[in-house]
Parts: sequence; structure tokens; C-alpha cells
Amino acid sequence: MRRCFKKNYGVTPMQYLFNFRMREASRMLKSRQAYLVEMLSEYCGFSDRFYFSKCFKKQYGLTPMQYRKSKGTKCN
Repeated sequence: MRRCFKKNYGVTPMQYLFNFRMREASRMLKSRQAYLVEMLSEYCGFSDRFYFSKCFKKQYGLTPMQYRKSKGTKCN
């Protein structure tokens, strides 16, 4: 199954899931709703908000809060 998935999508199922979670986090940070990073990380399937922030920074080059500020979304 893994080989077929990678052949069709170009990534492993785990990498696909990781990318999906990061895109979802990015979308939520851009939204007008002010999600706390702790809530956002849990929603996206990360049990540790510090690990989530590390992964997010590796993916986008910014921490979740820096990303939110760069997109002009304010957190209440």
C-alpha cells in the first residue's frame, strides 16, 4: 500500500498526513478566529505544542505566532 500511495502522491502516507496537518494549521492561523497555539497544535494532531511549533517553523520558516502576525491576523 505504501508503495502505491507514494507512486500516486509522490510522498509517503506519513509525509502526506504531516503536510495536511501543516496546511490546516496554516489555514487556521490565517483565519480571523484567534486560535491559541496550544489549541491549534492539539487540533492538528500534535500532543506537544513545542514540537508543533518546531515542525511549523521548519515547514514555513516562522513560528506559528510570527506566521499569524505576518498574515495580519490578531490574537485576542
